[in-house]
Amino acid sequence: RTCSLDETQMPSKGGSSDKGKKGPVLSEAEEAARKLRIKRIKEILEQYFTEAQLPVETELVAKIFDSQGLPRPGGPEEPKPTGKLVFRGKHAEERPPSVATLGSTAGPPLSPDATDAMVKYAPTVRALSKALKAMCPLHASLHTLCFWELQVGDEGIKGLVDFAAKSKPGTWAGLLNLEIVEGGVTPKGCDILAETLVQNIPLRTLNLDFNGFGDEGATILAKSLRRNTNLTSLSLGYCGLTSDCGEALADGCVRGSLIKELNLRGNQARRPRRGAAPCSLTLSP
Repeated sequence: RTCSLDETQMPSKGGSSDKGKKGPVLSEAEEAARKLRIKRIKEILEQYFTEAQLPVETELVAKIFDSQGLPRPGGPEEPKPTGKLVFRGKHAEERPPSVATLGSTAGPPLSPDATDAMVKYAPTVRALSKALKAMCPLHASLHTLCFWELQVGDEGIKGLVDFAAKSKPGTWAGLLNLEIVEGGVTPKGCDILAETLVQNIPLRTLNLDFNGFGDEGATILAKSLRRNTNLTSLSLGYCGLTSDCGEALADGCVRGSLIKELNLRGNQARRPRRGAAPCSLTLSP
């Protein structure tokens, strides 16, 4: 279902279609500022999605309004800003897949269906990323962005890293948490992320669980972290890693960065080679 951007229009002072809704009493200046934020957010979404020849979904507008604590028809009675946007695939639960319930040691291979979904979804991610970059921090403030079981793919990551690189010290810290769980990320996508990480972007946590980029992708990411002093948490669970990338992970994540939490659950365990360097890392399932 598409949204003409009028469906989420604030009710006028004279009457409300949402009787019984409660909310803080705002001064005239605060009410005017809030209405301006709502207007600009909708205009920015319409601009970038129209450029990409994509419809603006009603659910997308609702998610952004809820993340900013802005009222909307059918929304929370007393909306509070969360600064977090979560997008789920059709089969995703309230949280990412549990490693305790899945037996695979790697992210799922890219089937023709997944590749087709990626082609369709990546333009949406790019348009959203451009819109978020334009609206933050003047009209919106986000710190967490999650994609669970959605085929973001490498092309989608290109848009996300552009947004992730933006911040305004003293006003907005920028995007601090990014989760792309089972999103079709390949070594190419890891390379795109790495190019941004070496620029020391604001990102603090990065979750790439259930993406089958294997040792190649993990090695690319690990090398980039030696030049990053912001990321403190990295999750590479169920990404098809083996001991072959252990040395790179030990060198880049354990010794060369400020990573405090490194999740490698669900990857393939293997005995270290005889005579391997002391910094080799044996991964545990």
